[in-house]
Amino acid sequence: MIGLFNDCFPPIMDGVSLTMQNYAFWLHKKTQNVCVVTPKNPEAKDCTGYPVFRYSSAPIPMRKPYRLGFPGIDWPFQLKLSRLSFELAHAHCPFSSGKLAVQVARSQNIPLIATFHSKYRTDIERIISNKYLVDLLIKKIVRFYEMADEVWIPQASVEETLREYGYKGKVEVVNNGSDLTLDASSALLRIETRRRLGIREGESMFLFVGQHIWEKNIGFILDSLALIRDLPFQMFFVGSGYAYQEMVDRVAERNLSHKIHFLGNVADRNVLKSYYTAADLFLFPSLYDNAPLVVREAAGLH
Repeated sequence: MIGLFNDCFPPIMDGVSLTMQNYAFWLHKKTQNVCVVTPKNPEAKDCTGYPVFRYSSAPIPMRKPYRLGFPGIDWPFQLKLSRLSFELAHAHCPFSSGKLAVQVARSQNIPLIATFHSKYRTDIERIISNKYLVDLLIKKIVRFYEMADEVWIPQASVEETLREYGYKGKVEVVNNGSDLTLDASSALLRIETRRRLGIREGESMFLFVGQHIWEKNIGFILDSLALIRDLPFQMFFVGSGYAYQEMVDRVAERNLSHKIHFLGNVADRNVLKSYYTAADLFLFPSLYDNAPLVVREAAGLH
């Protein structure tokens, strides 16, 4: 069995979670021999067709909806994991799920692939101000990737971040795929979606998809839209995150609630596809992301 390990999976929706979901879907379709290992989530409804093994977790303060996993104290999970026979472990995160992937790879003498997705230093520095502790945690993350048989990055530019952290080993560029593409019905889907969203003739539709966190430079979007408030446009934000309420408040303070809308998380891929297809411009000025999947998705639908 191929094991996919990550600290988040739907219903948590972010680029890495969706990348995992795409891996699992297509590996299951082609091999019928894949499983996902991830922390428990009280909102999870794992009707996937392939097994999803979840272990004990708790909410991470100030990082809703993410969860901190505790596989070591979940004895029923550990027993279940020990009975599984793996051929390959693929870790998408260096934390609790990544440590599990190392545990499985070592105990069953199988290859371990680790994909480097995120700018972990940025995440850590937002919570911990002590530079010594931050550097210590980054060193632990680098040691995790040094334990892998192969380290994958989703695009060549990501290597620079990994090297900055101190990793000196070999990397392989393996692009993240997208399941969203144009088809014969896309033109009609665009018309119907714009009608449903109330986009008038001559009005532009702008779209952002991703976590609502300031690290993604969403304040720049709000400031820019305020400058062009007199132009005919409608802006739609898809996603959730700790900055959501402050974003809503800023929009209200600038009297832009009639032009800027928040749609929340969209788990249905067909619904998300309809938003991408309907949009005239995808806005994603993030200085935080390494290789955002949403940019690839938006490009694939235009």
